[in-house]
Amino acid sequence: MSTTPSLQQLLKEKKISAKTMERVQIAKSYIEKKYRMKKMQEEEKKKDWDQFNKKMEELNLSMKEKEIIKKDVIKKEADLLRQG
Repeated sequence: MSTTPSLQQLLKEKKISAKTMERVQIAKSYIEKKYRMKKMQEEEKKKDWDQFNKKMEELNLSMKEKEIIKKDVIKKEADLLRQG
């Protein structure tokens, strides 16, 4: 059992103001949205790389060719991130 009082309990006991409670809720919402979007972006990136690797397999490229292409894609992706 936790000894830390909940925010609702603190609000009821007037240990924090309604304004503080509102700020906490806004911050919580912002943080959750930010990390939800980050997770979606990472999942999309992984899906794209999986498709990329599948296409490379379909092309029957040598390991050397695959590595050269991957390095080129990673370099271009990094350049785009720097520009954006």
